[in-house]
Amino acid sequence: MVGNKLRRFRRAVLICGAASSLLLAATVSTSSASSKRSPYVIGISAGVTGAAAAIVKGELQGAQAYIRGVNSAGGVNGHLIKLVTLDTQNVATTAVATFTQLVTQDNAKAVIGDVLSDNCDAQLTVATRYKVPVICGTLDPSYLKPAELYGYTEYGAEDTEASAITSIISSSPLHIANPKIALIYIATASDQPLFNAVSAAASSIGGSVVFNDPIGIQLDLSTDAQKAIAAGANVIVEQIIPQQLQSLEQSLQNDGSSIPIVAEASTASYDEMNLLAGSNIYQMALNPFVNVNGTQPAVRTYVKALAAEGVTGQSGVNGQSVAITYAATAAIVQAMKTCGKNCTSEQIAKALQKVNIQLAGINSDYSYTATRHYPQTNFYLYGYDASKGGVYLVQKGIQGNGL
Repeated sequence: MVGNKLRRFRRAVLICGAASSLLLAATVSTSSASSKRSPYVIGISAGVTGAAAAIVKGELQGAQAYIRGVNSAGGVNGHLIKLVTLDTQNVATTAVATFTQLVTQDNAKAVIGDVLSDNCDAQLTVATRYKVPVICGTLDPSYLKPAELYGYTEYGAEDTEASAITSIISSSPLHIANPKIALIYIATASDQPLFNAVSAAASSIGGSVVFNDPIGIQLDLSTDAQKAIAAGANVIVEQIIPQQLQSLEQSLQNDGSSIPIVAEASTASYDEMNLLAGSNIYQMALNPFVNVNGTQPAVRTYVKALAAEGVTGQSGVNGQSVAITYAATAAIVQAMKTCGKNCTSEQIAKALQKVNIQLAGINSDYSYTATRHYPQTNFYLYGYDASKGGVYLVQKGIQGNGL
């Protein structure tokens, strides 16, 4: 009888212990689930539709590819990264409205802003109000000197390119003595200082500006081609979108002209270079065109991440703005990693001032400092030559002056 009671007691203890273990496991599981941190949101407020849609498509591919890799490795300090994209349609008022929605409703910790500087200048006002960093395509240089805490650029500071452009014209590779320069560019707050600087520097290389046309987003530039020829230009410097460059080059060919074109860096396009196959086009770029078969670890990771997004081949991995936005997203994530478990947007803004992204074969100089909120002043120059296999590197390490 006593033995039976003892056995029943032991069985009860075992059952109770098992139940306690299950309860503990459930508690741990519940605790673990409750400790899952909310995702960090990175916003994109840019012209998914509109004149700059091709550029923004590449930005999305680059950002998505990098974020996919971060999330597959567990995120940042326990937080997955969520990308939220809103379309500005390249309209200033919409750019402000979508940016405001990202930071007030979607809780974006950082935002990749619009491509056009006029739109992103307006977005920076909102960014400063809510203490959220924005990485714009470009910004009015007045926001970069001195640097606004919450304002950064992805495509550099355009007026730093003036000395690089005049070097390309007067020395390698063009060697044009006494150049007669035609300037054709989209009239924005960031472009105007660049072309003012080119105009000012023209005399230093024995040249002059014979045609100067700040334009809008119209795609037909046949009239500009005719006016540049009529003005006696022997070199054209441009900052226009790829569709406009296509129109300009085709119009020059139709008129029997082979005036060389120096294309400013922020709209560098590998596809456009191949499509136009123009031996007289010299394209500046902020980062090297990526070798899809490259063996560098960063290149392998990049190519694999883009393939997961359905972006493949030499043309795909060098889509317009893909690599530069991949690096910009890496900069945001690197800044997030410095915050610990819970990052504020203000902490990210301050941490961005110390990021240094080294992606050999993709972009080896994407960095910011407290006084330099644009990534770099060194440029690559590309040309097209069928005998060299198409697009080829003409020169690298072309130095532009800082602000």
